[in-house]
Amino acid sequence: MARLLYRLTKGFLYGAVVGVFFGTSLYLLAQAVLGIGVVLGLTPAQISAVVFGSCLVGGVGMEYADWMDQQKE
Repeated sequence: MARLLYRLTKGFLYGAVVGVFFGTSLYLLAQAVLGIGVVLGLTPAQISAVVFGSCLVGGVGMEYADWMDQQKE
């Protein structure tokens, strides 16, 4: 159980770091697109939040899948 919590925490932190970088870059890109007058379906903050959340879920999911694969062995 302790090993699982370690892996999930590691996946959470990796996902958060990657999510912050990609979320920030897409936020800035969306702000630039809004600056030239193109209307987006979502606000830049919403786009950034979706990207951050998906990176977070992806990081945790990847570590959990690796842990499950190790349990089969």
